[in-house]
Amino acid sequence: MTVVASDIDEGILKSLPVRHPHLKRYLDSKSGAQLKLQQFNAIDMSCFENHSLEGINASSLLHEVFSYENGELGLKKFFQEAHRTLKNNGILVYRDPEYIKIRKNLLFFL
Repeated sequence: MTVVASDIDEGILKSLPVRHPHLKRYLDSKSGAQLKLQQFNAIDMSCFENHSLEGINASSLLHEVFSYENGELGLKKFFQEAHRTLKNNGILVYRDPEYIKIRKNLLFFL
């Protein structure tokens, strides 16, 4: 299994194994669970093929997308990319402590 830890900020990714040294063994792993650090924007996941991901865990992300990627349009782009990259039975796990007031029907575009 490969887990991809991502962020738009390369500095955050570089600091991950420093802040959490126990993760280094997964970065260097040749077998078993592997950790890959990859910089990309959540509204452009073109680094992944269609239907290639088993799951996406997006934590504290949508309020950032909303704020920095053109509001509801940015949210729509994120969910389109999640839908495109997830396998048919893939799962999106999301949590965000920030409240975003959006139209009730926004999430029904898929």
